[in-house]
Amino acid sequence: MHIRNVYDSRLNFKEGKCTFQNVKTEHFCDKSDGLVTLQTLQVFLNAKALANAMTLYQETLPPDLTTELEFLASAKEELFNECEEKWKEIEELQSKLALTETEACADPELQTTYQHKAMMAELHYLEEKEPHLISENGDVLAAFSMDEVGKYAQIKNVHPNALERGAQNENLKKTLNREQEWLQEQQELGQVIAERAAKVKSILQDYSEARALQDMKVKIQQVKVYQENLLNSMGTFLAQHFPLPQHQKHPSKKTKTLMNKILEMPHDPYVTIDDTFWPPYIEMLLRFGIVLRHPENPNKIRMEAFHQ
Repeated sequence: MHIRNVYDSRLNFKEGKCTFQNVKTEHFCDKSDGLVTLQTLQVFLNAKALANAMTLYQETLPPDLTTELEFLASAKEELFNECEEKWKEIEELQSKLALTETEACADPELQTTYQHKAMMAELHYLEEKEPHLISENGDVLAAFSMDEVGKYAQIKNVHPNALERGAQNENLKKTLNREQEWLQEQQELGQVIAERAAKVKSILQDYSEARALQDMKVKIQQVKVYQENLLNSMGTFLAQHFPLPQHQKHPSKKTKTLMNKILEMPHDPYVTIDDTFWPPYIEMLLRFGIVLRHPENPNKIRMEAFHQ
């Protein structure tokens, strides 16, 4: 049995850190327990390596639950303060808008038109606006992103209704344009009728009995002049186309000649028309069917064969 100086490795935990200390001890051993001492030393060396590894990765270990709760509380308080500031800005803008807001429109079609214009203006503003983070806290941004995803899902479901509403708005615009054109036409027609009525009213106010009598006399004189001109024109027409007989035999003698001709010469009963025949008289006989013209020579006529 002999004495050996052995450095015992001991673990020391202090202030949340693990350290390894070598303590010099004296062991009384012999050759028979040499193998046991080497095994014990190997175990101590492994424990020392583990302590060194724990010291290196001590900073990367997850924080305590109390520290994480404090971090979330501070993030919540920070977000709450930002919301309070934004809410104050919204209240200021709302107060300014209330001062410039006009009376609400009673017409639903015009109200829909105004809402459409407001939405288009807001869309243009959002397209031109640069992106702005509501908070620099990662947890807050993650929660806000999940909320926005839910909102976009709802908007996707409402999108078909929005398209249908847009088609209805287009139809309402066309109807509104037609109604405005019709209203403008009615206003112009009403203005013309009003001017015409005012003119007639002024004429009636200026009209009197003496003036009516004078107008009637003027109209009678105009009718007399027109009648005289018409009679003169008719006399000229008759004198030109139906002149009176001048130095001619009696018309009855012409009729007697036609009768003798058809009785004496039935094979050739036609008589040649010359200047001694009065044209109006011949025309009258032809109209009443007393005489007939020659089918080949219009200057020849004959008496109708009433005796046959």
